[in-house]
Amino acid sequence: MASKYTFGDTPKEKMVKLLGKNVALVIIIPFLIELGLALMMAALMAKSVKTNLKLTKTLNDYLKDGNKWKVHLVKEKIPNAFVIMGKHIFITTGLEKILTERELMAVMLHELHHLKNNDVLKTVIGKHSLGGILLGACALFGGAASVAVGLILYMIFGMAFINIMMNRLLGRRQEIKADNYAVKFGYADELVSALNKLEKVFNKLKAQMRQGKDCGKLCKLGEKINEKMDEHPPLKQRTEQILKKKETWAVAMTKPFTGIRKFLFKQFGVKKEAK
Repeated sequence: MASKYTFGDTPKEKMVKLLGKNVALVIIIPFLIELGLALMMAALMAKSVKTNLKLTKTLNDYLKDGNKWKVHLVKEKIPNAFVIMGKHIFITTGLEKILTERELMAVMLHELHHLKNNDVLKTVIGKHSLGGILLGACALFGGAASVAVGLILYMIFGMAFINIMMNRLLGRRQEIKADNYAVKFGYADELVSALNKLEKVFNKLKAQMRQGKDCGKLCKLGEKINEKMDEHPPLKQRTEQILKKKETWAVAMTKPFTGIRKFLFKQFGVKKEAK
């Protein structure tokens, strides 16, 4: 049988070949799986999604940034808002029902920042790049057999671990930046109000799931794990951060800081001052 490597390959060249094949594998396969799941979800949602012309017009008339943003309503009782890519913002009917117009605008501006900053794409690339690095380490220190074992372990445990890392390190930073974007338009109070409403709804859902039973040790452990994995910072931390940014931005709006204000608007890409 012919050798896997050409005669004269150095250990370094062998390592590069292993890395090239297997790192690509560990990045591409999970990415394709994630893409497939996203397309499947989009297909399932298609019948329950409808473009909301009123919210779309309200957002575009307010921003006037030359982009044609679209706001879609998803027929779903659980309140939520999310984006994927492109210029589309998705809001569930459950969220629209409990928020005021200004609270909805605050949420839309938050989600808009995720789109402008390509947060979803950055997270996906970051997750699978980290996977490639881990598998590359297996190839570097253990060879082909180690790569095979590493790939299996990565699929079983590594993806969950990387999700936690990315949610904590990157996801929470993205959420805070998206909150700050809404604050810069003058929607700090509305954003805090919307977050508090969401917290109440989810606490109620948790209570319903427990069916009146006390949360035991395992239940509390599960809640702690979910909290650690969540890309959204705790409500108290988010609220404090939002109100702090509100104060900072209010100072920048005063007359002595006209030059600073113009500089900040330019740096953050804000073309319209909050009234």
